[in-house]
Amino acid sequence: AASDVYKRQGISKLRPICNTVRGVKTGHQFPDSSGFCSYGLVKGRTANVDFIESHYSALLPGCTPHPPHKHNHEEILIIVKGTAELTVETAVDAGTFKRLEVRQGDFIIYPRNCLHTIRNSGSEVVTYLMFKWQSRPALPDSGLPPTFVSGLASENRPEQAQESKLGMKTLFERPTEYFRKLQSHRTVIAPGGGYAAHADAHDVGIILLRGTVETVGETIEAPAFIYYPAGEVHGMRNAGHRDADYLVFEFHGANRALTSSLYQSAARGLRRPLALARYLRNKARTVARQSHG
Repeated sequence: AASDVYKRQGISKLRPICNTVRGVKTGHQFPDSSGFCSYGLVKGRTANVDFIESHYSALLPGCTPHPPHKHNHEEILIIVKGTAELTVETAVDAGTFKRLEVRQGDFIIYPRNCLHTIRNSGSEVVTYLMFKWQSRPALPDSGLPPTFVSGLASENRPEQAQESKLGMKTLFERPTEYFRKLQSHRTVIAPGGGYAAHADAHDVGIILLRGTVETVGETIEAPAFIYYPAGEVHGMRNAGHRDADYLVFEFHGANRALTSSLYQSAARGLRRPLALARYLRNKARTVARQSHG
């Protein structure tokens, strides 16, 4: 059963998230003089995470959405288009700050209660996307510092395998306060390449920055947002004429039941991808009901 704190926050009443594919607009209408607007993408729970939400926002040049603030959830901010300046505390409760100039493909991971903000330091609109989450503690006092990664840097471009026409390079991997493991990698798929339908024991968030892909029955061009909850069937192929280039974030929650099911099902000989995917999808729904009931 969900804990009292999650009941008070309404997290236990959130609906499960399903596979989601959404475009990210780069043309915006700003409702007021703040020079800020925001668009929701997903919000809910999965078998893996008690609460996760994603949205993207835009800022006019010189504008900021808020002064430096902090909160109980952890966050990732990814620059989709444009340039900006981040102000972030050097460590939680340090009281000292650093400023970072960021551009497309750069991202930063904010630990819980770390002061931070963003300002558009360029001459054009900046578009950025956020993941934020809160769940059962996996590693309290994990010591995770604010972590910056230049995702599209040339040294982070992966080499592609000849057969699959796909390459991956790990950018970040470690525990956080709420996840057993938070992992990010950059993937590049050549035209005609991709991977077969399967299901994972963790949630996957994808930010497509270049190219066109086909996934879960939809074709989408960059910039785009894709989310696969744990246990949901998904595959992908490059449906365009140039490389598809995207950032992947894997969210491995504190609940190990789904991961254990993956290994147990393999040991029983359930090795066919679609059969295993169907099994995991049903198992994920069962785990979600048990975890949040």
